[in-house]
Amino acid sequence: MILLLKNSKRVPGILIAVIGATAIVGALDLATHAGVSALGPLPRGLPAFAIPWITYADIVPVLIGGCAVAVVSFADTSVLSRAYAARTGQNVDPNQEMVGLGAANLAAGFFQGFPISSSSSRTPVAEAAGARTQLTGVVGALAVALLLLVAPNLLRNLPAAALAAVVIASAIGLIEVTDLIRIFRVQRWEFWLSIVCLVGVAVFGAIPGIGVAVVIAVIEFCGTVGVRTQCWAAPRE
Repeated sequence: MILLLKNSKRVPGILIAVIGATAIVGALDLATHAGVSALGPLPRGLPAFAIPWITYADIVPVLIGGCAVAVVSFADTSVLSRAYAARTGQNVDPNQEMVGLGAANLAAGFFQGFPISSSSSRTPVAEAAGARTQLTGVVGALAVALLLLVAPNLLRNLPAAALAAVVIASAIGLIEVTDLIRIFRVQRWEFWLSIVCLVGVAVFGAIPGIGVAVVIAVIEFCGTVGVRTQCWAAPRE
């Protein structure tokens, strides 16, 4: 349903698919009788402000997890913002994005939230739903807050498979086969680096896969700088 109505400007395919899947699971009670994984009731109310104190035993896990999240968030934000900027013809300020990312994660830490990035799933979903400006995030946050306060049980029958379908169908639009072919023709090393990153994420998971790609990219960068330095110094000698 989402793919069939993806190009329609008037019919909200994502909304129809989510409502239809939720209605079917609820009407047939598939969560109980068929073992369909559903979202379940949401916690009522908004999260309260709290200082996230940690103990000495938590320092090492927090540092390791924080560094991993920082690397993934940085890569996610940089790649996704540039991809959309190239598509819409806009300019991207990486420094401003990092300031916004840091402020958002700081606020999330004080309200028991989870680490924030540009999200390679949420942004394509928003675009597929018709979003055109950054105000979409504000509207979405207000809608979630209203849902938690007024109707936390409204989405209890929403199947997890429907959410996965929304993300997959929206993320398909980010696949740029033409650009990948152009990279292969211009710089094959960059092409194979992207393939290694893809395979690494698919086999080992997001964080280890991106870590492998980052390490390979750093080695390649250092090697390129070394070769250029030798070529520059050779004539002088």
